[in-house]
Amino acid sequence: MKRLPKRSGEYLFEIIMHRYPLWSTVMTSNRPLEDWGKPIGDVPAASGILGCFLENAEVIPITGRRAVAAGDAGLRA
Repeated sequence: MKRLPKRSGEYLFEIIMHRYPLWSTVMTSNRPLEDWGKPIGDVPAASGILGCFLENAEVIPITGRRAVAAGDAGLRA
């Protein structure tokens, strides 16, 4: 799993905190919520971001086979 550059978590947290009271934000991820601290590299920032998102969020889990699997070259754009 590739990690984001240093301080990315802090910057993302600042962006979310500025947007949170004013605008809606949609974020998607292929990682479970408990793993967000790893790629961001900042567990406290990830916890703060998730706290903002999940306070009034509707989480829609998507399960099943990926739409574009490694062998489905004909479906790629």
